[in-house]
Amino acid sequence: MGQLWLAFGWWLEHQSIHNNHIQWIAGAPLTISPAFIVRTSRQKELYYFFSQFPPQMDEYPSGDFQTPAFFVSAGKQTIHPHLIDRYIGIIREQKGVYNSTSN
Repeated sequence: MGQLWLAFGWWLEHQSIHNNHIQWIAGAPLTISPAFIVRTSRQKELYYFFSQFPPQMDEYPSGDFQTPAFFVSAGKQTIHPHLIDRYIGIIREQKGVYNSTSN
């Protein structure tokens, strides 16, 4: 990912990987939308994953295993994982995939 980000002129200040999400603190020129960064990074991550693990493609016929939802905030502080878990629970409940009241 580092090479990709450098090629686009973006910079990654922090990354943490959790069971149900990845959190970045990133920088980019103001002319670049956060949605473009997320979309481009996802596409390259999926391409890399499936090129390294071709048998997994059979398990994901859509070619994607990530949710289309993402959360963007401004600033250089990480968001507490508990708040992200709550956000994920709300999104899943709205999609009818997960009942957050059963936690």
